[in-house]
Amino acid sequence: MAKSNEQLEDILDDLSVIKNNNVATEQRLGNIENLLAKLATKEEVAPITPLASTSAASIPYDEIKNAVHEEMDCYFNAMSDSAELLSDKTLKRLGTIFIELYVEEIEKYLEKDEKERECKRNVYLQKRKAQGLMTIEQVAEWAPQYSLEIQRTIRYIGMKIIDENESVEKAHAILKVWRV
Repeated sequence: MAKSNEQLEDILDDLSVIKNNNVATEQRLGNIENLLAKLATKEEVAPITPLASTSAASIPYDEIKNAVHEEMDCYFNAMSDSAELLSDKTLKRLGTIFIELYVEEIEKYLEKDEKERECKRNVYLQKRKAQGLMTIEQVAEWAPQYSLEIQRTIRYIGMKIIDENESVEKAHAILKVWRV
């Protein structure tokens, strides 16, 4: 589990580095665009004639901007780190890791909860057994003077109204009094 968390932190660190690099590149690209726009306004661009050669001064600003964007896209798409890191396969793998970690945690919680419930149930049953209320035969041992139907009723009432932490003597006294 700790190893998975460390791996996850490493992946998130790598993602933040790539994001910071992309932000810095976007800022530089914006600076280049601003500089090109200033240069285009300062320089008088010669009108493009069909027979004129394409020199730097005769290329319109929009074409330069689009070419720069296309080359930047090609550059980032060709980068192995970002392409592999943001691929569908990698994102699916990350999602699978998150789900597996979540399932592990849920299973641990449910296992712990089940153990606690089983322990509480065992303690409860031991207390009821000590009080002599688990079976009709137990009730018959401490209340033999009553008929089977009354013993069954005593057991039912005892399980419903007597607190599990009540002392054995007090529980028996309470249950014998109601029949008088």
